[in-house]
Amino acid sequence: MGRAGRIARGIMVLVSVLLVAACGDSFNDAYCEANNHRNQQTVEHLTNVLEQKRNQPGLYLARARCHYFLGAYAQALQDASEVIRRLPNKADAYLLRAKAGKMLGQIPQALQDYSAAIKFQPTAEAHYGRGLTYVREHQGKDREAREDLTAALRLDRRPQLPRNRPLLVVEVRLMLRQRLVTT
Repeated sequence: MGRAGRIARGIMVLVSVLLVAACGDSFNDAYCEANNHRNQQTVEHLTNVLEQKRNQPGLYLARARCHYFLGAYAQALQDASEVIRRLPNKADAYLLRAKAGKMLGQIPQALQDYSAAIKFQPTAEAHYGRGLTYVREHQGKDREAREDLTAALRLDRRPQLPRNRPLLVVEVRLMLRQRLVTT
């Protein structure tokens, strides 16, 4: 990408951040994504905007998502917690805090956050997350894991399913069978 392309991308990121600031929650999930080399720049822009507009939970959620994709799980957890403090029924914040907490090894809190996310807005991602956490981190929660993964499959009927989801289901079934055989 040439110099003009980099400048144009930088302007797009800045405009996106300004839209987040102006519109709050309606634009909070469009700015950071996995393996995006602009995530750090977006975090810096969000931090600058938050210095002037501290009362914008959508900005905290957007920055938490960026931190998560950058692997800064403690910061993601902190920003998601700030959103929950301000908007205690915000399912996206609980889901993001659960994912960050799980990465930090805070499994009991992550399970509570997955459950809160499901309570406020049941999504396939929340059910997958909680189900996999049960399978990988908790012995004796096989029934709960199966229920969550079944719910996730029921909710996630979109044609753009990630390619690894069917393998994930097979992996979980094998893990559950292996537990039944060994117990």
